Amino acid sequence: MEASHEAETDPAELEKYAAGDAAELMRQGLEGIERPLQGAPTHDIEVLSAEPTAVEIRDCQDGSQWVEEGSPPSDEKNIRIDATITRDALSWQVTDMRNWGPETC
Repeated sequence: MEASHEAETDPAELEKYAAGDAAELMRQGLEGIERPLQGAPTHDIEVLSAEPTAVEIRDCQDGSQWVEEGSPPSDEKNIRIDATITRDALSWQVTDMRNWGPETC
């Protein structure tokens, strides 16, 4: 979130929170930002499964208020996001993530 507000394409802290394909997908999203974003998405998260070292979630995200500075709200609503969050010995990280696009939940 902070990286989007600063239009930072490769934040150093990303590796703390994401790995592998999920981190790459997040980087690609940040690379598409031309100007800093304002606002934030809202979430409706459902836990699909939970194990001691892995959690699968589904989010229905509304990104309509998470826009470039000075821009009106967007039509980025009801975005289905599926993610796997895994735990190693030290921390939890998003390791797999898929963004299904607007109007998919």
